[in-house]
Amino acid sequence: MKGLEVQSHPWTEWSRWSPVWSQLHEGAAEASLFLTTDWVETWLEVFGAALQSRILVFSEGDPKESRVVGICLLSIQTQWAGPIRVRRAYLNTSGELEADEVCSEDNALLCRPGAEDAVASALAAHLQTQDWASLHNASWNARGKTGVFGSPVYRDFHERLIRRLLPSRRVALLEIATGDLKLAVLYNFVYAGASLFYQSGQHRDPDKRVKVGLVAHASAIEHCRAAGLARYDFLASDHQYKKSLASASRPQSWLVFRKRNAKLETLNLLRKANRALRGQRHRD
Repeated sequence: MKGLEVQSHPWTEWSRWSPVWSQLHEGAAEASLFLTTDWVETWLEVFGAALQSRILVFSEGDPKESRVVGICLLSIQTQWAGPIRVRRAYLNTSGELEADEVCSEDNALLCRPGAEDAVASALAAHLQTQDWASLHNASWNARGKTGVFGSPVYRDFHERLIRRLLPSRRVALLEIATGDLKLAVLYNFVYAGASLFYQSGQHRDPDKRVKVGLVAHASAIEHCRAAGLARYDFLASDHQYKKSLASASRPQSWLVFRKRNAKLETLNLLRKANRALRGQRHRD
């Protein structure tokens, strides 16, 4: 495939490009809930203005009869990495502040089958023109952080998403109880015949031998099986309860690409010195 043309549009033009996004998602080899138009549109409503995301469109052929072969979101921000300011480019629905992070998974470039290498090369070439410092290709943090819904922005995103997904039953709020005691509430998504566990809250039993979380997930798995779902997906992180209940796993990676320059070399040296200093203090 020859070199592709890359067009950059403001996030406010989402309504123009959402049908293209949806079409590419439907034809993707490994489609993901976190790349559906519902997830992306909700994310843009909440974070688009703050992050000033751009919609990159990759096309081939004559300009008058070009064919779109790929699409993605890109947010470029200047941030502090210790004492040094660096520019970071975030792919698709990522780049939020840590307190607001919605933890998108299975992040990827949406492409027509066979165009993956060409689109990736075109994106790399585009980033070079932006004088980027690092590409944060995927962002997954451990689940179970205390008070994640304490962030008004995070809560706003999920309230909007739930309202959007409820009519089509693509979100499930499961309550596990015994008698009058509510043991746990699970917040799951339903996608491609699977229940995707996203977040939870549970009763804190003073007896450490009582594993409320295990009971809650085991009950939820039975509920989903009876509902005809083929898979219960715990999503990312390697917490022990997931290992105990899961029958299979698949790898996910956190990829960071850095452009070599004096600023980042200095930052790497400072990080190495900091690690060495911490190690010396530990030995002392």
